[in-house]
Amino acid sequence: MIPGEIHFVLSATNCLAVGGHFYTPNTLWETMLSRRNEHLMGALNTNTAHVGGEAIIRDMVAVYHSKLIVPNAKRPCVFSMSPI
Repeated sequence: MIPGEIHFVLSATNCLAVGGHFYTPNTLWETMLSRRNEHLMGALNTNTAHVGGEAIIRDMVAVYHSKLIVPNAKRPCVFSMSPI
């Protein structure tokens, strides 16, 4: 399921459904858009708090930046590790 997808859980028996988040490079853009939407809308469009998600996304972007952008830069690039 892509990040930000509207979904619900159906079960034939009484149960407790526990979800989670899986961050992948293939869906990083959708994850960032979904997180932006959540930031702008607050708790209106989600049923949970994504504690720690900002740090995970920040670290992923920092790694991609250091591997893809910095080696190709003609001059040194300064990258801040401040929270999102």
